[in-house]
Amino acid sequence: MEQDKLIFSELGESKEGPIRKHYFLTELGFTAYNILKLNWDYFYEIIQKVNKNTEELQ
Repeated sequence: MEQDKLIFSELGESKEGPIRKHYFLTELGFTAYNILKLNWDYFYEIIQKVNKNTEELQ
């Protein structure tokens, strides 16, 4: 995802244990996330309708 420029990382200090790597979404990453979420919401709605129709047939 870093190669696709969807996220970037930074090394950060930790109060406990070793240095940690922190990941952040880029602007392109936020856009990709929003598109994926819209697609998920759309398919979820279709699945709910199919489930409802199946229950009505039983």
